Amino acid sequence: MRNAYLLPLLFTSFLLLPAIGISQNLFPDGVYFSFHQLVKAKPGLYPEQLRNKVQKQVAPKAWFRSDSLFCMIKGATIHIPADSLFAFVDDGQLYIQRKHYAHKASVTGSLTYFTESYPVHSTPAPVSIDLAKDITPRILDFTTGKILEYSTVVLEEILKERDELLYKEYTALATQKLKRQLLLRYIEKYNERHPLLIKEEL
Repeated sequence: MRNAYLLPLLFTSFLLLPAIGISQNLFPDGVYFSFHQLVKAKPGLYPEQLRNKVQKQVAPKAWFRSDSLFCMIKGATIHIPADSLFAFVDDGQLYIQRKHYAHKASVTGSLTYFTESYPVHSTPAPVSIDLAKDITPRILDFTTGKILEYSTVVLEEILKERDELLYKEYTALATQKLKRQLLLRYIEKYNERHPLLIKEEL
């Protein structure tokens, strides 16, 4: 009798296991030089290759924050320009590189939400002071590889083309204010209905 209760649980657990070749964290840790590398989960550089200016191995996030970016390739030390990166992943967390800054992805999926954030410097002061941050929310669309404006108009266009049910639901919201308030939630709903499955290349 006890086995009769255990079998459905075991079957359910089996269904919940990740498919072979698909990363549970979506992306392996490392440095990605292009969208193609990212979508294929194939880092251009792995964490063990990263070095700071004193040739110490460092994690991707600490590496990107350092003054100079170096890596080891076939025993040679090579300098990497910061603007050559598309993204990097540290401990499963995705960061998008734009204008020499790393921008953390808050929602990762088929539509990935991140915020471009840049320090605003005071010009009259002899020393630069970060007074505030220039913040612009963005969407990385994994269907096209494009970085899009975070807006109701953009989401409506995506839903109209790819998900008629969600499109009707979203456009039926009573006011434009409500659409803006629920914009991120509908990105999450889209991701739930269209999961991003990253297959690692061997």
